[in-house]
Amino acid sequence: MALSALFLLKPFAAHRARAGAPPPPGPPGDAFAADIVASFMLQKTVSELSGSTSKLEFDIYGEIGIPNSTVAVNFLQPIGAPNWTNVIFSIVPYPKYSSISSMYLSILRASFMSLVVEQSTLHLTESLFGDTSLFEVLKFPGGITIIPPQAAFLLQKPYASFNFTLNFPIYKVQGRMNELKDQMKAGLQLDPYENLYIKLTNSEGSTVRPPTIVQASIVLEETWA
Repeated sequence: MALSALFLLKPFAAHRARAGAPPPPGPPGDAFAADIVASFMLQKTVSELSGSTSKLEFDIYGEIGIPNSTVAVNFLQPIGAPNWTNVIFSIVPYPKYSSISSMYLSILRASFMSLVVEQSTLHLTESLFGDTSLFEVLKFPGGITIIPPQAAFLLQKPYASFNFTLNFPIYKVQGRMNELKDQMKAGLQLDPYENLYIKLTNSEGSTVRPPTIVQASIVLEETWA
């Protein structure tokens, strides 16, 4: 099976993969100084949120907080859509000069992964903040890997695995997974009983900045395994 076929993949168009997904924002001051930074969107104006940042931090911590850490809302970024704000926040060690253990980092990474693929959502005080959407990871130590929902699963033993890099952020690739898989299946000339299992990785821990390492495995449907 010639992997050179992968180079026939059509480049993704420049439009956003998920409606409303924010581009990488320019750092306002020290908003990105922390090692762990993420964002999500609220259908509220900046003025509506600016007086409730302490409550917002409290709610975020209640959802994804880990021991020896605290949440800081770094920046409320107005975006083009009316009444929408991109909330940029960080998870920082507490007390200040302590560190977060690798075990708790793994737990937090798993929470972030689930939020990015929308398997879970942040439940904030609805009367103040409404519903959250478009969770993205801006920085995470050790990188971030996203596993989009798909038919194939890890328990199926792959008979071929490979990876390649796309010069697009994870959020764009994730939003066009069906197109990517269709192009790969055609280029690799897969049979109908062969499925692709895909993971998306950014070594800098960002879902909004390129590149994306696409890790692909070919697995057989259970009836053929």
